[in-house]
Amino acid sequence: MGPRNDQIIYLKKTPEEAYQPLVGGTSPHFLHFRDASFGPSTYNLTLLNCFHAISKALSNGFFNFEDFDVDEYEYYESFATIMYSIHPFRKG
Repeated sequence: MGPRNDQIIYLKKTPEEAYQPLVGGTSPHFLHFRDASFGPSTYNLTLLNCFHAISKALSNGFFNFEDFDVDEYEYYESFATIMYSIHPFRKG
């Protein structure tokens, strides 16, 4: 988790307050996220959008370090798990 997320989670800063130091002064421009497809991107997901998502998850009780299971997260985010779950010939 990056240092800006920490500012939202622990220092209770707004997404804009956490984002401002990243875009002020001589900071480099951040490209918008896009998926790995070859076609044109149909949406622009910014770093600020992600900060807003973290803030909203916190305020609605969807994210809490007290009950966050790192092992479960690492299991479900692994490429092998994802590929196994979508493979058309899997058993089970």
